[in-house]
Order: sequence, then structure tokens, then C-alpha cells
Amino acid sequence: MSSNGLSWRGFLVALALAVAALPGIHRTVVAGEGRNADVRSRPDIILILADDMGFSDLGCYGSEINTPNLDQLGAGGLRFTQFYNAARCCPSRASLLTGLYPHQAGIGHMLGRSANYTGDLSRNAITLAEGLKLAGYFAYMAGKWHVTPWRPNAPSMLSNGPTGRGFDRFYGIIQSIRSYYNPPSLMEDGLVLPPPQGDYHFTDAVTEHAVEYIKNHPADKPYFLYASYAAPHFPLHAREADVARYRGRFKAGWEALRKERHRRLVELKFVDPVWPLPPRDEQELPWEDTNPAYRDWFDERMAVYAAMIEQMDRGVGAILDAVKAPAIGTTRWSCFSRITAAAPRSFTPAATRPRIIRGKRAPEHLFALAMIRRSGQVRKRRTRPTDWNGRVSRTRRFADIRASFTREASPRR
Repeated sequence: MSSNGLSWRGFLVALALAVAALPGIHRTVVAGEGRNADVRSRPDIILILADDMGFSDLGCYGSEINTPNLDQLGAGGLRFTQFYNAARCCPSRASLLTGLYPHQAGIGHMLGRSANYTGDLSRNAITLAEGLKLAGYFAYMAGKWHVTPWRPNAPSMLSNGPTGRGFDRFYGIIQSIRSYYNPPSLMEDGLVLPPPQGDYHFTDAVTEHAVEYIKNHPADKPYFLYASYAAPHFPLHAREADVARYRGRFKAGWEALRKERHRRLVELKFVDPVWPLPPRDEQELPWEDTNPAYRDWFDERMAVYAAMIEQMDRGVGAILDAVKAPAIGTTRWSCFSRITAAAPRSFTPAATRPRIIRGKRAPEHLFALAMIRRSGQVRKRRTRPTDWNGRVSRTRRFADIRASFTREASPRR
């Protein structure tokens, strides 16, 4: 924006720092190892994300899949019924991190430059981690980044990767998941990691690092943890013990499962009883018309998918257990959502490549579940109405999450 080479993002960060230094605006004081008590009174913030999971894939949203920890999170907080993402993975992540609509954040479609978008997270936007650091926060991330092209030897990989965009610690993948046993683009902080060894699974590794960050966090400053799971995004990779619990559960077929879930959504009051179950997608065969030789394979595939969600839920439980350990009285915000609905791809038993289901995209690709809970001492605010106990029907979007967290992290007066 100037002949001196100061970027718009640099100007915004400099302006925020200048404003933060004004008396009465930002009351953080650094003195040796100590910090002003006002900083520690701000809530710890935990944002947990799933990838390519359906709206009704959690128990508290009507699923048969075992998700006790996420169910507990929903039961103790708010569950949204009109919450929207940005339809695809990268745009939704960019919107979540910046509080902007995806085209403003530079990723209108997916990664890679196009006629209208840079395909890289805009340097003119400030991420949630960068903004919270101005309020005295320490920022951690474990999981999938996927808002920057994978260029392992390029300076931009560090400057526009997680540690270059506000996160003090990072473990995870930069690009999309390709294997849960040997994920490419695996990094820790600014270092590219060699292929993992032993009994490794990426979902468990994300959990382990998130828990480690929490347990080793200093008690005198608040933290922001972004646990960005890749599960249950394809490929379908899960542990055998988890898969075995679901094997045979889905042999009744997808039409029977749709009816079961619709009934439970009505019982949970997420769906009005007067709304009928929509007709089956015309591009999909009725279950009774599928090849009987393939039905065991379909059941196995769904069993692995369910096992991936249960494994992630177990990780969420470990994270929530870790945050219970610090001193009583700490305020925390915990939020869980998912990027997109189950991807419009399918494999056949004889296929080696995915079959893309052409035609109209299901509206669910924009329709996300979201749950939010706060604990400890919180600021008194005007109570916002809910339609039912703990269910919020007001329309909200990914871009709204940043504003909510930033408001809660702002200095208290």
C-alpha cells in the first residue's frame, strides 16, 4: 500500500498493536515472568473441527454412532440448527480463521491460483490466532491446515503457514489428508517431518499433541487451541477394534438408516414433525436394487466411517479431560463444528479411482452442525433466545465464530 513496502496486512497488525498500547484499551502488562491478572481472566478458547462429516453423524444430532464426549459437549451448551459453512474445505477453513467470507480471504474455491482468487490465504487478513495474540493469548494448532499450497522448500511455506500466521506451536498436515498412517505434508512447527513409524494414526496424533499443548501450557496466560481433525475425510482408515463394533450395523441399507435418523431428529426437536423425509437422491439406487454381492462391502465401508468418528470423539474426550486439570475458576469456551458434509464421491468394489457423483450438490454441503459451551466465570450478557432447550435456530456462519471469540477475549471493563 506504500512505496516503503508495507502490506495492507502489515498495516492492520501495526494499527492493532498501536491501538492496544493506548491507555484503557489494552491493559496487558508484562513484567518479567508475571502478567496482569486481567489477561488471565480471559477465557481459554478451544475450537475443534471435523472434516466431511454429515449433519446427523453425532449421537446428539440423531446418529447411531457412539459419540459420548461430543454428546456431552452438546448437552452442556448450545446446539445450532441453522449454521452454515462455505461448502468446500479450503474456503470454509479460510472463513473460519479470518472471520471473512472466503473470497475476501483469497480462497474462493480451493487452493491454487485462478482467474479470480489467489488460492492462498490472503496476507491482507488477520487470522484468529494473530488477533488473539494481541490480547495476550498463546496459540496452538494440531491437525489439518489446508489454506496454503504445499511448498516445503519455499519461504512462503513458513511465512504463510500456521507458525507464520499466529500459531506458536503446530503439529499436522499442510495439504489435504491422503493417508492416516503415512500422511504427506506432515510438519511440526516449521520442520518437515519424516514418515511416521510404529502404530501411528493421524487422528490419534492430533489428539496427543493437543493434549500435550494443554498440559504444558503456562498457567499465567490464556490459550487458544485449534484442533483441526481430518476425520472422517476419505480415505477411510480406522482401527480394527473400532470397526468391529459397527460391522453388520448398516446391512439394512441407506434408506432404512435415513428413516431412523429422521425419526431421531424429530424426537430431538431438530426437525419439525410436519417436515417429511425428502425423497431419495435419484442418482443413487434403491437399496433393494443394489448387487447383493456388494452389500457386505457397503456395510464395511460405513463401519469404517463410523469408527473414524468414534475415534475422533475419543480424542475430543481426551482434550476435554486435559482442560479439567488446571485450577478451578478458569473460564473456557469450547466449540465443535465440521467443514463440509460427506463428500460427493463414491467407490465401487472393483474401482481403483473415485466415481464423482455429478449433478446438483446436496444443500447439506452448506449446512453444518455446531456446538458451543462455556464453563467457569463468564461475563454477564443479555440472554439470547433459543427455540428449545439448548438449541439455537438463529442463522449463523463460519465467519461469525471469530467475532464471538474475539469479543470474549477482549479486555474487560
